[in-house]
Amino acid sequence: MLLFAITVHEASHGWAAYKMGDPTAHNLGRVTLNPLAHIDPIGTVLLPVMLSLVGFPAFGWAKPVPVNPHNLQNPRWGKSAWFPTTCPEFSFLPVALSYAINTAGFTMNVLMIVMQLFIVLFAITIHEASHGWAANKMGDPTAHNLGRVTLNPIAHIDPVGTIMLPVLLSLVGLPAFGWAKPVPVNPYNLRNPRRDNLWISFAGPASNLIAAATAFILLFIMKLVSTRAAEFLRDLVISLKMQRGFLVPFPLGGFHPAESAALFLFMLLIMNCYFAIFNLIPIPPLDGSGILMGLLSDEWAQKFDRLRPFGFIIVIFLVYMGFLSFIIEPLKFLFFIFLG
Repeated sequence: MLLFAITVHEASHGWAAYKMGDPTAHNLGRVTLNPLAHIDPIGTVLLPVMLSLVGFPAFGWAKPVPVNPHNLQNPRWGKSAWFPTTCPEFSFLPVALSYAINTAGFTMNVLMIVMQLFIVLFAITIHEASHGWAANKMGDPTAHNLGRVTLNPIAHIDPVGTIMLPVLLSLVGLPAFGWAKPVPVNPYNLRNPRRDNLWISFAGPASNLIAAATAFILLFIMKLVSTRAAEFLRDLVISLKMQRGFLVPFPLGGFHPAESAALFLFMLLIMNCYFAIFNLIPIPPLDGSGILMGLLSDEWAQKFDRLRPFGFIIVIFLVYMGFLSFIIEPLKFLFFIFLG
């Protein structure tokens, strides 16, 4: 509902500007019902989520609709009456939504979903940006020229893999995961294609492992300095020992800010580890296949590459057969040792 409200709100500003003689927003693709065209990473995603997690009313903003007053037939009347260049009324939409959710008794469940989606978006963003950064360092500027070496998540979003699938998985109570738009690499620009592709493939999972390591260090420090966080982590570990996977219980009573921060870091740690290890599986199109091909001889690399047309089917089959539990359960064991 929130994205719908944002979308129609901002698209209406652009439509009104176009009708008043200024095609700027129209030419930039802002007169559209595609919500991705209007999202501001800070104002639409990060700020509302963080405010909600610490118990404050959520508010934010979308990307301002650009207006060139020199194109308007009557600048003062058009600008003030129809389309202010910033839209402060949007700030009240998340507040109203947060209140409605809270009174319905669903606040924590919704926040859990939002938290998972935010972390998935962060993990995917650093993963894809790292691929593009490594490719640029190895001599191929394709991704850099296309604006893919950026921490702006909008540049990497795939409508199905980054939005629809994670949302559906979260709604049915499963851990959220997904994929982004592939980073384009032109092997003819690489100095040593097979060797360089190995490092380009490894850069994505490496970024997730670095993020996970950072979350683990912060979580461990938090456990030492905050009694509330330490007790929360101990209870969380006890709860997770009784079930398979990482479905974190989310009580409707709410969390202390220290507990919210600990939960956020815990999920950041889990999901980045999961994302990194899953991508290191040596089956096309996962990153592990690019790493393995860089280690094989030319003859064996060519034979291995014949799997590529069937790779996605193999990955889906492994997921369906429960192969992911071989990733999740060892991770749980390690985290319970250090955080329990």
